[in-house]
Parts: sequence; C-alpha cells; structure tokens
Amino acid sequence: MQAVLYGFLGLRYNDANMTILAPTLALNASSMAVHGLNYRGSQLAVEWNSASASVVCMGGCDSNLCAGAATRVGGVQKLSPGASTHFLAGTTIVVAVCSAHEGAA
Repeated sequence: MQAVLYGFLGLRYNDANMTILAPTLALNASSMAVHGLNYRGSQLAVEWNSASASVVCMGGCDSNLCAGAATRVGGVQKLSPGASTHFLAGTTIVVAVCSAHEGAA
C-alpha cells in the first residue's frame, strides 16, 4: 500500500496542502486508481494513466478544496462532489483550501 500511495501516486501531505507528485504507472499497468484518500474532511479518489490524471471528490467537498497544477499560476479548480478535475500526465497536482492554493501556486 505504501508503494502505491507514496511511490506510484507520489502522495505527500503537509500543513498547507496535499501534493501528488507526477503519478507514474506500475510496470505493465495501463491505469491505476486510489480511492478513499481523506483530506480536510473530504473523500478523494485519484485515477491516472499514461496520458492524464484526475482528482475526483467522492464526498465532503463542501470544505472549499481546490486542485491545480503546481507549476501554473491560476487554473485552479474547485472540487465539487462527483466531478473530475483533469491534468496531463507528469503534472504535479496540489490540493488545498482554495484561497491557500491560489496564493501558493
């Protein structure tokens, strides 16, 4: 489990955000997914393949969370229940409280 979460997914938590460091695929895998990530009272899922990655809020997303690419200013999207936020493969994704994320990018 740790290899998937911290290795392939590149999951990192700190006081300011949850970061997904350019998720990679396991050998011979065409896609991977992790469901049930808890962050600030929200249940998140991350799904990725060789072309893209997405963050989906599975529940509790009324806590004003946003997701965005770490390398871009702007382009931050509020996470809504059931809605996917998509990123190109190789992108580092930052999930944070919306106002905190906008100032950190």
